[in-house]
Amino acid sequence: MDDTLTIKPYQTLAYVIIMLTASLFIIKQLFLSAFDDQWCLFMGYCLAMLIWAGALLKQEIVFTPRAIAFINIPLTGRASLGKETQIAYRDITGCHLMLAGLEIATNTEAIRVRLRLNDRLISCLSDSFERHGLQATREAVQKNLA
Repeated sequence: MDDTLTIKPYQTLAYVIIMLTASLFIIKQLFLSAFDDQWCLFMGYCLAMLIWAGALLKQEIVFTPRAIAFINIPLTGRASLGKETQIAYRDITGCHLMLAGLEIATNTEAIRVRLRLNDRLISCLSDSFERHGLQATREAVQKNLA
């Protein structure tokens, strides 16, 4: 059995962008034929939105049996940032989940991953770390009642 878990943090956002772009394209073709002189500009906009959605879909957090890999996700705290960065579980000394991202403390440095984490994603990441013997602490959420 494969013990690899892949999390795509911006998958929902990418699908929303694709659906909105497709809807806008259909509306333009059906109802806004008066703006045909700006067809090139409109197609460039649609293409840019689809490229952005494709880039979001390529971002992954992969929990493998021996390491966690961040694919196409920018990290801070590393000297050489590549497209794919793996951190072995044995090197991780602590994990902290926050709404603004994820912080992983290793033997040598603290690595920060800037993500917008919602409750579902925080739970999924926390469960994934716990499956590999790591305790992930969560940021206490303070809500203003004023």
